Amino acid sequence: MKRTWILIYLVFILSSSTMVAQQDWPTFKAKAAQYYHVLATPEVSNFSFLISSDFYINFIQDKADSSFYYPLKYIWTRDAQQYFILQPFPENAADSLRRELLVRAQELKNLFSGIMLDWYKYAVLTPVSDVPDDAQVNFSDDTVGVYYTFNDKGQNVEIRETYTQGGQIGRVSWKSGNQKIVTYPLFDEVENKWLCIGWDSQRYTDNNIISGVAVRIELRKEDNYFVPVQFNIMVQTQEHPEKQVVTRIYVKNFTLNEPLEVIQPSGSAEQKNEKGN
Repeated sequence: MKRTWILIYLVFILSSSTMVAQQDWPTFKAKAAQYYHVLATPEVSNFSFLISSDFYINFIQDKADSSFYYPLKYIWTRDAQQYFILQPFPENAADSLRRELLVRAQELKNLFSGIMLDWYKYAVLTPVSDVPDDAQVNFSDDTVGVYYTFNDKGQNVEIRETYTQGGQIGRVSWKSGNQKIVTYPLFDEVENKWLCIGWDSQRYTDNNIISGVAVRIELRKEDNYFVPVQFNIMVQTQEHPEKQVVTRIYVKNFTLNEPLEVIQPSGSAEQKNEKGN
């Protein structure tokens, strides 16, 4: 009987190893992509929305009415282009107020840009979408590990991602030099798919944690898409670990497939190439 159990155990180990070895990244990627709610479906050529923040509204609410509470329009297009469009200022605003509004709008743009890459990876596209085909992939019994690099302004960046065998991403590590960011995306299962509701990130310098960021997304369903209504950003630093700063970004007028015409500025590279041809 003991010999029989040993044979059964060996057969199980060999068959499990074969199952892992037979997996490949294109197959895994195609299956995993089906399990996520995303905004960039094939039917969507672009989407846009207005953004504001608690600090911007607190500043302007005693200087203008609510029609000027959202200073920026964000636009995403199918060809991966993204735009920020400055909205009209209050009429007859003094030059000093206009300058201050520009500064506040730039602060808002910087704040949203700081979370945009993570939101783009986990909610606009699927987490597997931007993994290159030549990435190193390691399949184990429980997880799938992915490793790849790219060059960013002369700096080599290493990316490591960990997925469950079912395709859900659990951890992303970004490293360049002595700097590292580790992110843990958060998902809810909604209508049999994973919906990104935020993420937690920690920033390291020389393997020491210097800050942490937690982002939570409030969503609502529109036309079969889950669209953001509000981003809540909580920041904690090494200098003040007991203090947590919370900032809110507000979203309104989410629009799919808006008729757009992108006009290249005079003297752009595209125009120069056309003239050269």
